[in-house]
Amino acid sequence: MEVPLQHVVGTIALIALVAAAGISYQVFASYIEANVYKTQLGQIAESIASNLIEVISLADFGGTVTTNQTLIRTINLPTSLNERAYLVRVVNISEVGTGEKYYVQAELVTRKDIYARALIPVSSNSNIILYTEGFADYNINGTVTFLVRGGKGGLVRPFGSLYGGSSNFQDSYFVVWSWKYQTDPPIIYAGIGIWSSGGG
Repeated sequence: MEVPLQHVVGTIALIALVAAAGISYQVFASYIEANVYKTQLGQIAESIASNLIEVISLADFGGTVTTNQTLIRTINLPTSLNERAYLVRVVNISEVGTGEKYYVQAELVTRKDIYARALIPVSSNSNIILYTEGFADYNINGTVTFLVRGGKGGLVRPFGSLYGGSSNFQDSYFVVWSWKYQTDPPIIYAGIGIWSSGGG
């Protein structure tokens, strides 16, 4: 019994149509998932950036009261995004015509193409020094601590990048911090880090 050529072509076309529909669904679902992650990462980056600006402003406008004082704000972050780990970084990016700008960048660990940034509105030539990823990695990443006097006490370890939510256990917490060093004019150091109440 011979199968007509029309049936063979029709069957192949039907199989190709089903495969194309499946691939189209996968691409569309992946696109939607990426946008959801970008939205969540954007909210995290915005929250960290706004809290960082607040502790910088407190140090800046606090006068001599905040000199040589470490100011911190604990940030409660989700441990993961739908069971996916993410990284939070403070980065400086050179942009044509505008110079360097500082951002908080949150990104998925497994997919670096899914990220969100929030601007930290400080000038690169101001008296504010942000501990960015490169700065901290080459100098003091986690090896220097700032003492937190009064209030909560404890120590802050500055980092240029941290896994989101990974430190919220065993008396260690993700924080934004600032420290004002008395010079003329004063210099304010700031960034993200881990605060531990136990002092170590």
